[in-house]
Amino acid sequence: EIQTFFAEIRRVHGQKPDFAVGTGGTFDTLNFIQKSILPNPKDGILSLEDLKLLGLALAGTTTRQRQENWDLKPDRADVILIAVRMIEFILDKTQTNIIKIPGVGLKEGLIWSLR
Repeated sequence: EIQTFFAEIRRVHGQKPDFAVGTGGTFDTLNFIQKSILPNPKDGILSLEDLKLLGLALAGTTTRQRQENWDLKPDRADVILIAVRMIEFILDKTQTNIIKIPGVGLKEGLIWSLR
């Protein structure tokens, strides 16, 4: 199934995407965390290289440390590293090196569309 998904992305897009868009709590959390880990964080933008650095930093911490270091809720602190690994995998498979994090999600988009 996942191979079919990536094949469809390549077929529809015709080339590798210029960037990915990450919305929701996980991406917002990664955008927040990067500011205390990366040497030159770019608000709202994560490169694949930056994401790998975040993964290394997070892998060196316990769930409790993630809660304390970045004020994460328990249900976010225990899944954030898994999310990083999944995002890395998707970026790798789509040959995408940049994620743009606009800080808004589906519900904000729906509200915007109703105005």
